[in-house]
Amino acid sequence: MSENLKDQSNPFSTGGGGVNFETRIQASFALVLLAGISVPGLPLTAKARELKFQAKYDGVHTDDFVLVANDKAGNDYKLCAQIKHTITISAQDAMFSEVIKSAWEDFNATGVDGRIDALALITGPLTRKDVNSTLPILEWARYSATAEEFIKKSTTEGFTSKDKLEKLEAFKIQLKVANNGQDLTEEQLWQFLRIFYLLSFDLDSKNSIVGNMMGGLISAHSDEAPYLVWQGSLRVSKSLIRMPER
Repeated sequence: MSENLKDQSNPFSTGGGGVNFETRIQASFALVLLAGISVPGLPLTAKARELKFQAKYDGVHTDDFVLVANDKAGNDYKLCAQIKHTITISAQDAMFSEVIKSAWEDFNATGVDGRIDALALITGPLTRKDVNSTLPILEWARYSATAEEFIKKSTTEGFTSKDKLEKLEAFKIQLKVANNGQDLTEEQLWQFLRIFYLLSFDLDSKNSIVGNMMGGLISAHSDEAPYLVWQGSLRVSKSLIRMPER
């Protein structure tokens, strides 16, 4: 019995009926853990070593999963992730408010080191506005040496844009709400945004780019058909946490 080669190389194209986005993301990072490779938001030299699902019991608020990675020097790095299939990055969106509140609580907790750890919102494909405006704001925060430099980049006419200013204001307003109605200082805003990541995964399509790359990752580490390994990862993830689609 022959199977379509593309279906074999892309594990997301086989089965998966009724599997929600959150479970697929968790299964993907479970495979990253098994492969022992680096993850977005953490240093390339740090390899995934530990993964926890629904980690609120461990005092984490950004808790859909927590991944710990370490490098050869023995340094540990943590990625705390919240998963939302679709979300609007705005000052009014209740779901985004919930994400920012959780991330702000973790940012101020002793278990998250703002120098080396990362907080992530993982979603499906981003809108053009988020690609062109939200992502640059977060990247400017990461590649600015000081809060002053970040604010200057984000607000200087001719360098920024109306849409970027709107997204920056959305973060400011939601962070003020999360901070019990108190405005953040420019230093606090910069320090938070520089470790906050917006990660996009296309897991809804049979022709998913992420799916094909994940199939390649499986093939590099296993002689089993990628779709079999993927289904096993899904089963493990579903057994650890069963959540409704969000």
